[in-house]
Amino acid sequence: MARLERKGYVPGEMIAISAEFENTSSRTVYPEATLVQMQTFYTSSRLSRKRVDRNITMLEGRPLMPYTTEVWANQMLQIPVTTPLTVSNCQILEVEYSLRVSVRIPGGINLSVALPVVICSVPVNYQSQSS
Repeated sequence: MARLERKGYVPGEMIAISAEFENTSSRTVYPEATLVQMQTFYTSSRLSRKRVDRNITMLEGRPLMPYTTEVWANQMLQIPVTTPLTVSNCQILEVEYSLRVSVRIPGGINLSVALPVVICSVPVNYQSQSS
């Protein structure tokens, strides 16, 4: 289980991650969270596309011993200040983000969940001042 307090953030802001990891195996596993940027490039006719995924920043948790549970309560991951904004209104380019919360399992198949994130220019709790 993993969740975020909200979906929209600005560059430089902290993402508070809440997650529960339960290791029911006999192996030590490694919880982590990664902010992933997905760039999709389209031809002008949109008949062809290319997608490039890029890890922006990562948070590694403590190793989780066999048959134990770990809880992240507001574990903080900072969005780099140079992170480009989400782009969804362009004909030839989309830039999207997700926070991938995963468990790395040496010698096994990693488990992960992707939570969508929007990087915008105005903070979500921004209040404009009227004159």
